Parts: sequence; C-alpha cells; structure tokens
Amino acid sequence: MKKMKKRKVKKIASDLSRDYFDKRFDKQDKRFNEHDKRFDKLTKAMTEGFRRHDKKFEEHDKRFDKQDKRFDEHDKRFDKQDKEISDIKTGLFSVKYDLKELSSTVAEIKDGQGEMMSLLDGYVKSNEDFKEEFYIMRTEVGEIKKVIKEKLGVEISLI
Repeated sequence: MKKMKKRKVKKIASDLSRDYFDKRFDKQDKRFNEHDKRFDKLTKAMTEGFRRHDKKFEEHDKRFDKQDKRFDEHDKRFDKQDKEISDIKTGLFSVKYDLKELSSTVAEIKDGQGEMMSLLDGYVKSNEDFKEEFYIMRTEVGEIKKVIKEKLGVEISLI
C-alpha cells in the first residue's frame, strides 16, 4: 500500500507543471469572467428594479406626505377641540363653584327667612293683641260714656 501512494505522489508532482497551472488558471479566469458578467447583469437588473421601486416608493411617499398633511390638519382640529373641551370643563368647574356659593347663599336666605317669619309672626301677634286691647278699651270707654251720661247727664264726645 505504501508503494501505491508514492507512485501517485510522483505522478501528481510530475503533472504539476507551469502549463498545467496556466490552463487551470485560465479556466478559472473564464469561469470568474462568466460569473462577473452574470453578476454584472444581475447587478444591473437589480439596480433597474430598485430604481423602478424607488420611483414607486417616491410616489407612495408623496401620497403619504399628503396623508400626513391631512392628519396634521385633523390633529390641529383635535387640538382646537381639546382646548374648547378644556375651556368648557373650566367653565363647568366655575359654574359648579358658583352653584355651591349660590346654594350656601340660598341656605343663608332660608335661615334669614325663618328668622323673618318669626319676627313677622311676633309683630302680627303683638298687632292683633293691640287690636284686641284697643277693641276692649273702646268698648270700655263706650260703657264709661254711657255711665257718665246716665249718672251725670253729660255727654262726652270727641270732635
């Protein structure tokens, strides 16, 4: 077995000449040149395709720019509406505060009204008591006048 290996090595070493390598390198160069040509064609085709796609992307970008402008307009509208809503909320808070103040004022007025009713009831009662006393006194004065007229014969009258 060892002998066979030596022979192959000798045969391979003798085959390894400059011409052999030049032929191999030429074949390799031809293949590389063919691959380079194919690669160049593929690169050109891909570049063309990319350019076409770039144009399409540019068209889409223009469309998206238009959409972005629309969205910006909508955002401005929403911002305006948010501000209006915020102003309304602020207004509502101030209205709530005013309502609380009004309700406390109404409660104070009701308390004052109760006091006024008590005072008015007292005044009306004292006025009715005064009327009753006046009626009683007038009746008594009338009785006294009668008695003086009967007993003394003098009639008392005011202008």
